Amino acid sequence: YGSNPGSRLRTIWGDLHNTQVVSTDVFALDKDDGSKRWQYKTGSHILNSSIASDGKTLFFVECRNPLLQGADEGIVFLDEFLEQDAFLVAVDLESGLTRWKKPFVSKGEEILYLSCSKDALLTVTSANTPFEGSEKNKDDNYYQLRLFDARDGTERWCTSVVGGKEGYKHGVNIQPAVIMGDKAYLSMRTGGRLFTFDLSTGTCTETPQFRGSKGCGVMTGSNSTLFFRNMASQAYDTVSGQAFWTSSISRPSCWLNDIPAGGLVLMPEASTGCDCAFAMQLSIVLVPREKE
Repeated sequence: YGSNPGSRLRTIWGDLHNTQVVSTDVFALDKDDGSKRWQYKTGSHILNSSIASDGKTLFFVECRNPLLQGADEGIVFLDEFLEQDAFLVAVDLESGLTRWKKPFVSKGEEILYLSCSKDALLTVTSANTPFEGSEKNKDDNYYQLRLFDARDGTERWCTSVVGGKEGYKHGVNIQPAVIMGDKAYLSMRTGGRLFTFDLSTGTCTETPQFRGSKGCGVMTGSNSTLFFRNMASQAYDTVSGQAFWTSSISRPSCWLNDIPAGGLVLMPEASTGCDCAFAMQLSIVLVPREKE
């Protein structure tokens, strides 16, 4: 790391250049006996936050630049990772063979996430400089969403949104999008706004006054409800447009913590050690209330 080894310490508090974790290969094990079925190893480095699967295909973004700084230690800067020889890759889950590989060019600086739904691959990147234009304002946070065809990697659409100035940058530039049906949702806590993207067209609509309090965690979603931190734990019904509290006595962690799965909402304790003023530190599981 040269004369400044601390320059690659991981930061997620709004500063430029978050560091990312990369791996050297991906492998699959048989669920019955644990034997290795295949291993993808090309000498490249795979961005861990980009790994996604639809059950038949494994998708990720890799960098084949042999001079990528920090790669041997598994910690890289995203802009350096994307600077050259980056590819969007699809691998058959059954055989481990590459289905397709496409060059991936991006100006992302902070995070990169990859999600898949049916035949759609959605990438989300963020930066503190605009994806379009020459203006540079470090108080702004910009997000870019791009949709690719999962069958062959063809890009369908690309769009960017400006989050706006945000004095409290605690996690504001690391938000993933939540895919629900034919829409993707993104909230940056900047002015409490919610951005909704149509997956087929990329058209974006904005819901103002979505949430007003701080919240360093990220959103999750079920079939029709978004879960997120709004000081405590809150949910938002995308059908009715109504928000409601899932808990006012505890807080989610700084990452994926309100987890809708199997008809339940799982809220494992993750606030221990935080100085937020919540007296109850316990795990909570919510079950649906039967309708009358």
